[in-house]
Amino acid sequence: MQGSQLHEITSIDNQYDRCHILVQLLDQGLLQRQQLTESMLSVTQEIFFDLIQSNHINRNCLSYEIIPDDSSNKHTSLLPMIEVMPNLKQSLKTWQKWQNQNLAGYSTNLFLLIKQPELISQENLSESQLSIISLIDGSQNVRILALKTGLDIVSVMLCLLPLTKLKPGFLTN
Repeated sequence: MQGSQLHEITSIDNQYDRCHILVQLLDQGLLQRQQLTESMLSVTQEIFFDLIQSNHINRNCLSYEIIPDDSSNKHTSLLPMIEVMPNLKQSLKTWQKWQNQNLAGYSTNLFLLIKQPELISQENLSESQLSIISLIDGSQNVRILALKTGLDIVSVMLCLLPLTKLKPGFLTN
């Protein structure tokens, strides 16, 4: 798969649409099964993380139900089997890191925008911060910024948080 095609997929915000497009790419031979599996695992972990965060904020009790496969659905049969427990455990580990860094009140689905870019040149910013800032344009959430920089979501947020203190409204969502 070429970089421009991957960029287009990572820019899609709706998880269902992203999964549907990945399955279509597999059908067309533009995506290998291993790539699809990795993408689906990533999506699954994002969903688990969001559920864990929602549970934390709303103090709800999570439960799930296993729905039998619909073998007549072509897309369902192409999707890799995803083991729930290892992915849930990974999402819980990520959530614990997120929570331990006092990020529980922040969403990974924030779309950030720099309102006063001129303040950047006045600050002594790290290479990681500059790398992330160069990608911020209001159209990408924290997860996409992490994917594009190769950092995890906790590292991205820890790089961005000091920027919120430069001046109120400098970095907004």
